[in-house]
Amino acid sequence: MKERGRAIWKAVELKTIEENGLFLDNALSTLNSKSLIIYFNHFSLLDPGVLLKSLQHHQKGRLDNVYVFTSRRHMDPSQGYALKFQSAIVNSVSKSEGFIPIEIIQKKDLDKYKEATKYNFEMLRKAIETLNTTGNIVLIAPEGERSRTGGLQNADRTLELLLERSKNTALAYPVAMPHKSKIVPYFTTTRLIYGASTFSYEQLKNEVADKRQQDGQNLTITDIMMIKLASLLPNKNRGCYARFFE
Repeated sequence: MKERGRAIWKAVELKTIEENGLFLDNALSTLNSKSLIIYFNHFSLLDPGVLLKSLQHHQKGRLDNVYVFTSRRHMDPSQGYALKFQSAIVNSVSKSEGFIPIEIIQKKDLDKYKEATKYNFEMLRKAIETLNTTGNIVLIAPEGERSRTGGLQNADRTLELLLERSKNTALAYPVAMPHKSKIVPYFTTTRLIYGASTFSYEQLKNEVADKRQQDGQNLTITDIMMIKLASLLPNKNRGCYARFFE
């Protein structure tokens, strides 16, 4: 299976243009004493793959410290032939390249699985444990599902929860991919725009307090994190967070 996965990973060319790649290197340099939550906008099945390819390049081939939130349904071969094929590919590639999927049951799929809430709790606990260990990276699309319009959707509070429960170790870091069309290997090129810096839970708490004091805005930590992500995107891709830039 590893050989098949490696062949698939090498064969699938995901073309990218990186902006501010040194910013990502700076973020990765914190892994000596920290862990990272890298969060990104989600519009295509392949945008996690684009980010994984980039991380592999910047980490000199390493992905065994990377944990990726993914939909349980997309990894479940019992959900149909297409998903059986997709899960086989992801499983073989993850085994060959070393990254670890964290399978979460999406809200729209909760009725398809027994004890779905308990299962999701265990997956979140695993992610928090991962983030409380220095050197690890967790990738998450905080919108919870793909955007059909290319604009940011309201984020799930999971993003804030992960950072809060690992606040002594983890830093958050946004990466944006402006949406033009679906990502098609060989034919499309995806821009990766890296945030200028990482930030901690305490820094975000202070920003929330400052916004409340200066502007009277009652924002959450999740809001502040998503505004930072939106700031990396063109206005047409900011979706429900565009109002903060008017």
